[in-house]
Amino acid sequence: MRVMEPNEVMKRLDETITMSSYFTWGEALWMGQSQAYALPSIEQIHNIINMAQALDKVRAHYGRPITVLSWLRTPAHNKLVGGALKSAHLDGMAVDFVIPGINLHKCREELNGLIEVWPYRIEQGTPTWIHVDLRSGTRKFYP
Repeated sequence: MRVMEPNEVMKRLDETITMSSYFTWGEALWMGQSQAYALPSIEQIHNIINMAQALDKVRAHYGRPITVLSWLRTPAHNKLVGGALKSAHLDGMAVDFVIPGINLHKCREELNGLIEVWPYRIEQGTPTWIHVDLRSGTRKFYP
C-alpha cells in the first residue's frame, strides 16, 4: 500500500481515509476550535489510517455514523483546547467522538466489554464525548 504524502492528503479532505469504510481525511484533520486543518506527517498519516480501521469496527457495531469531535491536533491546537502535554491526539492516535442517539456512558461500558470491537484504551470521565486511543497498546479503562 502506498501512503499519500501530506500535501496530497490535504487535496483529498472529502475522500475516505485509505483502507477505511467510513471516515474521511477531513474528519481526521479538522481542528474545530482553531477553524483549520492539521497538516499531517507521514507517521501521523499511518496512525490515522490505523485508527480509522479500528473505528470502522465501532461504526459497524453500532450501525450509526460516528461524529468525530477531535482527531489529529497540532501542538498549538492541543494547548488551545487544554489537551494533555503528551496527548495521543498529537500523533493522530486518539479520537474524541459521539454517536448520536447512543448514551455516552453505556457506549463506554459496552466498548470496554467488547474486546473484539475495541481492544484498546478507553477513557472514562469525559462528560460530553468518548475518548479512545491506540497509543498504549494495552487495554485500559480509566475511571
